[in-house]
Amino acid sequence: MVKLKQQEVEEQIRLEDERDINIPRDAKSEFQFEIEENSAEILINLEKLAKKFAPQQRLIDEESGEVDFTEKESITPWNYVKRDDGEIWLQNKNFAQSFAVIKKQENGIDITTAFGGYKYSIKDKKDGIGAKVTYNGPVNGLMNQMLLPKMTYVLGTLEARFLNAETGHPITSFMDMDHYGFLREAKNQETLKKYKYGEKGNAQDNYGYQINAKFNNELNFMPKSENLGKTVQQIKNDGAQRDFEEGYKVNVSDEKRKVEKSINKLRKIFAEKGGVSGVVVADRIAEQKISSNLAKRERD
Repeated sequence: MVKLKQQEVEEQIRLEDERDINIPRDAKSEFQFEIEENSAEILINLEKLAKKFAPQQRLIDEESGEVDFTEKESITPWNYVKRDDGEIWLQNKNFAQSFAVIKKQENGIDITTAFGGYKYSIKDKKDGIGAKVTYNGPVNGLMNQMLLPKMTYVLGTLEARFLNAETGHPITSFMDMDHYGFLREAKNQETLKKYKYGEKGNAQDNYGYQINAKFNNELNFMPKSENLGKTVQQIKNDGAQRDFEEGYKVNVSDEKRKVEKSINKLRKIFAEKGGVSGVVVADRIAEQKISSNLAKRERD
C-alpha cells in the first residue's frame, strides 16, 4: 500500500473539510490551468491567424474516388485591430460593437471577453515555456468564447475555487474538479430549493461537452465530449452518418449537384449493406484511391 506524504494527507483533509462549507448562491468561480503557449506566442498566432485562416474545400468524385482540394475564400475569424494605446482588439466581423480586448502586461497578457466581460489573465512561466491562465467567470463560459486566441491545455492542471461576489476574496482554496463539482452542485441545489425553479442544476450544463472537449473530459460533473482524439474528418463523417440515419438532407449549392447526385446513388447502394452514410463511404473510397496511387508511384 502506497503511503501518502504528510503534505498530501493535510491536503486531503483540507479538501474534505471544505466540502462542509456553505457556498453562497451568488459566489463567483475562478479557474486556473496551464497552457503550452507563452504570451509572446499567443500574440504572434493572433495576428497570423487573422491574416491566414483560409480552409480548403474537399470535393470527392464518388465514382472514380478522385479528390480535389480547392482553396476557399479567406475567412478570418475576427478583425485584428492594433490601437495606438497598445491594446489589441479582436473584433467580431459581423458586429463591430462586439470585441475582445487584449492588454500587454509584465510577463503576460490580459484578455477581457466581449459582452460578458470575463477576464483571462495569462502569466508566463519563469522558464518561458508555457503559461498559467486564470479565468474569472462561470464554468459554462470557460474557453467558450469565439473571440479568443488558441490555447493548448496542459492535461491535469485545471483547478477552481469560489470567490465572494462583493469583495472578490476567496471563500475556498483552489481544488480539483471533483471537489469543485461537489460544492457547485450543493450550491445549485440550495438555490433551486429556495426559488423553486423546478429544474435540477444549471440548464446550460447540457452543453458542458463543449467545455469538456477543451479540457480532456476532466469536468466530471458535466456531459463528456465524444470527439476527443478524433480528426476533423472523423467528426465530419460521424455527423454525416447521423444525418443519414435520421433522414436529414442538406441543401447543396449548384456546384455540388454532381456530388450530391453521386452521394444519393451511394446511399441507395450501401444502405442495404449495413446502413452506412454515402459521405462516409465516399471518403473511404477516396482514401483507398489515394493509397493505391501512392503505391503505384512507388512501384514506378
